[in-house]
Amino acid sequence: MRLQFFAALITLLSGVLADSHDYCACQQWSNGPVDHVATAKVAARACFGYVWGPSEHLADSQTTWNAHSPGPRFEGRYLQNMIKRWRIDGDDFYNRCREAGAGDSTCFGCSDLQMVLRPFLNPGAPHTTGVYPEPQGTDSRGRTFDDYVAEHPGNFDPNTFNRFDDNEMAVLEVVDILSGGMAYGRQIILCKAISTPVSNEGRSPMPVFSEKHQYVVAVAEDAALYDDPFWADNYLCRKAALLQRLHRRTKTGLGTANPDYYGTWILETSDNAEEFPGGKRYVGIILMEYLEGRTIEELCTREPAPKEEVGDLIAPSVPISIIAADGTEHVLDVTHTEVRNHIAKQIMHGVVDMLHVGIHRHAYAADVMVVFRRGGEILDKPQAVLINFLVGTVRSTLDNSDDPYQQLTRPLHPFDRFTHNDFEDFDGWYDTNWRAENRVRLDAWMLKQFGLLNEPLYLRRYSSWDEIKDRTKLCLWRLFRALKLIANKKARDFVVHSLPPVPQPDSQHTLVLRPRSRINFAMSQRQPVIGISQAMTPMRTVTIQPPDDATYLRSFVQKNFEEKAKQIVDQMLQDHPRLADATSEYADSSSDEDESDHEWHSEPSEISEMEEGD
Repeated sequence: MRLQFFAALITLLSGVLADSHDYCACQQWSNGPVDHVATAKVAARACFGYVWGPSEHLADSQTTWNAHSPGPRFEGRYLQNMIKRWRIDGDDFYNRCREAGAGDSTCFGCSDLQMVLRPFLNPGAPHTTGVYPEPQGTDSRGRTFDDYVAEHPGNFDPNTFNRFDDNEMAVLEVVDILSGGMAYGRQIILCKAISTPVSNEGRSPMPVFSEKHQYVVAVAEDAALYDDPFWADNYLCRKAALLQRLHRRTKTGLGTANPDYYGTWILETSDNAEEFPGGKRYVGIILMEYLEGRTIEELCTREPAPKEEVGDLIAPSVPISIIAADGTEHVLDVTHTEVRNHIAKQIMHGVVDMLHVGIHRHAYAADVMVVFRRGGEILDKPQAVLINFLVGTVRSTLDNSDDPYQQLTRPLHPFDRFTHNDFEDFDGWYDTNWRAENRVRLDAWMLKQFGLLNEPLYLRRYSSWDEIKDRTKLCLWRLFRALKLIANKKARDFVVHSLPPVPQPDSQHTLVLRPRSRINFAMSQRQPVIGISQAMTPMRTVTIQPPDDATYLRSFVQKNFEEKAKQIVDQMLQDHPRLADATSEYADSSSDEDESDHEWHSEPSEISEMEEGD
C-alpha cells in the first residue's frame, strides 16, 4: 500500500508542478475562498514532502518569488532525503489522512491542522548573496554555520525557545497552501489566527479571523527543502530584517505600500532523520498580512515583443470579480486611466519612502499587488502594495552603511528616483500617451503629483537630488522639459491624486480615529474637491516626517503652479542658456556624472533663494 501511494503521489506531483504558475505570497483565489478539489491535490503533494510532527502542520506547495529559488530538486541528496523521510514517517502521514476521511491520495486531509508558533525575536543578520557579509562563528556545540543551519535558523537559542508561556505563543489553523512545492524551498501557507499572543513586541497585532475575516500568511523557510540548507536562513534573515525595519519606521500595514508584519516565529517539528538526534527541527516562519487582490502583471496582458524583450502592458478592458475573505463578491475595476495613475503614484511614493529608511529596492509589475480590502474593510479606492522582499537591500546591515538617502530631511522626490528607464516595466499601465518620445509628460505628471522641487518648506514633502549631489546634464534636461510643459499649460489635464491615509497605533497598539479632511475625486474632475469624512489620521512616530499629503492638495492652485514652473524655467535659462535648444542626444553625450561640467549644475543656493521668494 505504501509503495502504491508513493507512486501515486509522484505521478500527481509531476502533473501539478508541470502546470504550476508563480503566485505571490498573498494571492487571492479566482473562484472563491477555497477550491477544495485543487487544494486537495496541493495538499496531497504537500504530504509527500515531509511530516511536521503529530501536533504541527505538514506543508508544501507550488512556487513563489522563484527568481531567488535554487530550482528543481528531484535528484541527488534531496530526493534521497525525501525517500528516507517517507519510509520513516509514511505510516504516520497515511494514518492522519485516513483519520481525516482520506479515501485516496487526492483527498483534502490536511486543512484542519494547526501550527503552534513561538516568537523568534532576533533572527540573524542578513548574510551572503554577494551583498551581505558571510556568516561567522559556531554554535554551542561547536558546529559550523553550514552544519547547524539544517537543524534550526541562525541565531536560534533552544533555551530561550522553551521558556515562552502559552500566552506568548500563536496558534494558527492551516486553511490552504498558496505556493511552494517539493521542488521549492519556500512554503506560503494561508492561515486563520486562532490564538494570538498578549504582547506584540516588534510586530503588529495579529488579526483573529473570527473578528473581521482576516487571514494571515505564513512564509516558511524550511532548510530540509533546500539542497543547501543555508539558503533557508539566508532568505529568512533578509526578509525579516527588511520587514522589521519597515515596521519600526511605521511603513507597514493599512495605507502604506507594504503588507503588515506580524513577526518572525519558530515552528518545532518532528524529524526522525538520522542527522537530527532527538528528532527535532526548527523552522523559521514570517507572518504577514494577507492581501486580497491581483498583481499588475496578472491584471494585464502584454504587447508582443522581440525575443528577450518585454512588451508594454495592456490594461484590462473589463473589471474582474473577486470573492473576498468574508465571502462577499467584489469588483476590482482598473479599466479607468486615473485609477491606474493613482496606483502608479502609490508605487512611486512607496519606493522612495522605503529608500528614506534605508531600504533599496526596485518595483516591477509582477511585484505590485492592487488590493481592494485591507484591515478587514473594503477600500474606497484600490491600493498598491509592494511584495517580493528578496529584491530589497537593508543598507544599515551592510559594512559600508553610509547611505545618503537616509540623510535627506525627507524622502527623495520621485522625479529624481524614477528616470525614463526606471519605470518602463509599467509602460501601458499609466497613461499610454506618456510613452517613448512623450515621456516628458510622465515627468511633468510626477512634478504635479509630488510637488515642484522648490516648494515652500511648509508644503514640501520630498527632498530633491540637489541635497545629495549636483545634477547631470541629462537630469537638468529632463527637469527643464517637464517644467516647460507645465508652464505652457499642457499639464492641466493631470488629475492630482491623494495618497491613502496611514493609521498609527498609540502606546496600547490600538488605532485612533478622528475626523480629518480627505480628498475625493470624481472621474470627470480636473481639480480635487475637499470633503470631511471619518478617516484614519496619521500619528507619526518617526523624527522627520513630511506634512500630510492633503496639506499640499488643499494648497494646490493650478494657476500658481504654472506660474512657479515658468519662474523656474526662466531661472534655468539664465543659468544654463544651452538648455533652450538642447536635445536628448546632446544630454546623453555627457550624462555621466564624472563628465558633467559645472556650468550645467543646479546650485542648492539657487533653489533656496527662489523658495524664500514664495
